[in-house]
Amino acid sequence: MTRKNANAENFVDLGVETVLVNNLGSAGAAVPRPIQAAAIPPALDGKDVIGIAQTGRGKTFAYLVPMIQRIVEEAQIPKGRLHGRKPKKPLAKGAARLRGLVLVPTRELAFQVAQEAELLTKRLRFTVAVAVGKSPVGPQTKAISDGAELLVATPGRVKELGEKGIFDWSNLSVAAIDEADRMMDMGFLPQIESLLSELPAGRQHLLFSATMPKQVERLSSRFLTDPVRLEVDPEGSTAANLKHRPIAVPGLLKIPLLLEKILPRRKGVLVFCRTRRRVDFVAKALREAGIACDSIHGDRSQSARRQALSDFTEGHVEVLISTDVAARGLHIERVKTVVHYDIPLEPDGYVHRSGRAGHGGGRGTAVALVMPTERNLWRKLAKACDIREPLEAVEGYEPHAKKTSGTRPPKLRRVRHETARRKGRSRASKPIAKGEKPGSGVKRRSSS
Repeated sequence: MTRKNANAENFVDLGVETVLVNNLGSAGAAVPRPIQAAAIPPALDGKDVIGIAQTGRGKTFAYLVPMIQRIVEEAQIPKGRLHGRKPKKPLAKGAARLRGLVLVPTRELAFQVAQEAELLTKRLRFTVAVAVGKSPVGPQTKAISDGAELLVATPGRVKELGEKGIFDWSNLSVAAIDEADRMMDMGFLPQIESLLSELPAGRQHLLFSATMPKQVERLSSRFLTDPVRLEVDPEGSTAANLKHRPIAVPGLLKIPLLLEKILPRRKGVLVFCRTRRRVDFVAKALREAGIACDSIHGDRSQSARRQALSDFTEGHVEVLISTDVAARGLHIERVKTVVHYDIPLEPDGYVHRSGRAGHGGGRGTAVALVMPTERNLWRKLAKACDIREPLEAVEGYEPHAKKTSGTRPPKLRRVRHETARRKGRSRASKPIAKGEKPGSGVKRRSSS
């Protein structure tokens, strides 16, 4: 197959079939983005591809479009409307219909990728199945057994279902790995290597990542054959449409600063915290202040997480508080402001979190709340991400602020810190009876 022009201004010039081009237009993607224009031609030629691009650059369509087109051609799926004709019977039945596999790190990203795959396959006899953890196994098993051309899954659930003998990999021809660096951070490398070793030989691999750490290099060198390597953005760079605002603030004043200086008059705010406990603490403080918000983290059920994302996407809540589970791959157009309530420990974390802002077009803002003890960490992050904005001090919220004579300090909201102990007994669940106290039976000696 001849390679098409990687600088094409439309998907037709890249060799994409008309039905997919029409569906791309319906999804608002009429013009290919740089990573798509670079990756689709070699992928359609059947070559292994490594695509490196920062978050929000359109990597999902860059691998879904060539995957779906290859599957449609191999499975001889009718294109266009049937107009009353009976659909052609699939070449394979049941689990053997599976021809494409997409591995992603999180449940939220799996559902989003599946949704975009369904948009691309309108008017096609094409079924997409999803398999993720912390969800009922029965419906997922039935969807795979009934037959699906494409499976979007997390590595842990694929391993679990594979041990039960659910899969039939005999017709699998293409496998994609999205957010590969994030999956390495989450410890999925052994599971991915074990899974790829079980798949049929000669399959095509599409690997997409924001960075290329050693573990991803190891994975690609072991399983990819003479891959075409494409790099759209340099590693560690942030989006050009982002405004960065680092603020120096002590930990106890983060909530008052958030409530009084950052959140007012802002909509579509995504707040990132380092731990699940901190997420719950911030969400509770915002609710008590009358702000419509919700939260997502690993301890919440899948239905609760999906409902929180849906409410935030549709505008029913204005603020979403999350751990790094929402930092990769999720495309929420209404996010205009990202707040790093806890700054990340690595530059990649800052890049991916901040990349959520401005996905829907226009400029986005990334606010980082930097405690005095984190100044050195922030300097390293700013240097690695090429952030030149200096630390800002907001009046009344500065670390170690001195009171100016003749002025009254601003009135701050009183917020109990998440680790503060309440007065009174902290360990005993109930008062100790007088007769049970240590030494209660010992009589004092007489002073005579």
